[in-house]
Amino acid sequence: MKSIKPGRGPSRRGAAGAVFQIIWGIIWTALVCVIMVPVAGAIGLLFALFGLCFTGMGVYSLCYHKRNAQADVQERDSLLEIVDSQPEEEMAISSDASYCPWCGEKLGEDYQYCPKCGRKLP
Repeated sequence: MKSIKPGRGPSRRGAAGAVFQIIWGIIWTALVCVIMVPVAGAIGLLFALFGLCFTGMGVYSLCYHKRNAQADVQERDSLLEIVDSQPEEEMAISSDASYCPWCGEKLGEDYQYCPKCGRKLP
């Protein structure tokens, strides 16, 4: 069974965006604690809590995108990737040799590797 996930390119850009989100969340929280909390009290604390949540979401996003960008050994920079939801050894190989059994790409008669996913054909 196949599933679709964001490719390496969007994951790398998402990780870079998450780093900026974390930095901005830390700056926001620090400024709010210095400027607003002494003046506004409880409302200042609410803004500081927002900054902490923003930073926490950035950390989660960074972990997700970093794991997704490094999950596969193939060096691709694609928008979407078709991935196996089960290990390759357990997959049933199709008897139709005109299509790749992993990604479904139409194949020529003398292909040894899939032109789309790059895997060796059976």
